[in-house]
Amino acid sequence: TMVLPDFAASVFEGEAELGLVIGKPTSRVSAANAMDHVFGYINFIDGSARGVVPPTNVFYQMKSRATFAPIGPYLVTADEVPDPQKLQVKLWVNGQLKQNFNTDDMAHKIPRCIEWVSHIHNLEPGDIITTGTPSGVALGIKDRNAFLKPGDVVTLHIKGLGEQRQLVLPLQR
Repeated sequence: TMVLPDFAASVFEGEAELGLVIGKPTSRVSAANAMDHVFGYINFIDGSARGVVPPTNVFYQMKSRATFAPIGPYLVTADEVPDPQKLQVKLWVNGQLKQNFNTDDMAHKIPRCIEWVSHIHNLEPGDIITTGTPSGVALGIKDRNAFLKPGDVVTLHIKGLGEQRQLVLPLQR
């Protein structure tokens, strides 16, 4: 379940992303060796509350709520995914297709993402790197009807990784 925030925001959205699960300690790895550090892959929804008021520390507030990053339904090991750069990704809101792209459309390829992150942070087994949503398919930027509201059902399917469904609920006090 994705729970809407308890603060003022102009838009709440969820975007489809591929998640990479790190399988061994990783620090300053090169892109050429990066894939040796991937244990597996998961579906990941990047929940965002945009237009947060007041406009201070916005990025943290809009991305970091407990239910804003659902994953699953399960972890698929790297050996089960022949080419993670060739996966079809689809996201529906209430049965209506809102995102449809292939991971080969990503601005930064998976090995480069791992290289970049591992030069900033030491990565440990179980850490997750998310790959983002390709430019042009972000929900809230171009489709105001894609904003999430209580009662919506968000469905994410990545070929070979299964399908997850998230119910959107208001904050209960």
